[in-house]
Amino acid sequence: MPPQSISSHATDEDKVDEAISLLEQATRIQPNHELVTLQLGKSYLRKGRNQDAFKSFLLVRRLYPNNWTALLGLALLHADAGDEAQARTLIAEALQTGGDATRNYAAGFPLLLELMAPQ
Repeated sequence: MPPQSISSHATDEDKVDEAISLLEQATRIQPNHELVTLQLGKSYLRKGRNQDAFKSFLLVRRLYPNNWTALLGLALLHADAGDEAQARTLIAEALQTGGDATRNYAAGFPLLLELMAPQ
């Protein structure tokens, strides 16, 4: 199944567990695939599997440093853990990398918007 098909599969809330299973299989075949690993992190995040999400986002960041979506995922996790300073640092990095696309994506996450606001 191409990554786009797997990714769209994960948007159906009732099928997140199935999507995680498929994405995990895909990462066993291609462990460093940017989109698959990113979508796996997002799916883990939706299921509250924050530690797994953190590992996925961190891998994407390490392999693809300009992936602003992974940076925002890490920012959400840091904010959730109470590390607002690191969350803001990651958001600033994401904004430098992704610009308007980052702002548009972050609009769907009230916590990110709050952290993006000037202090």
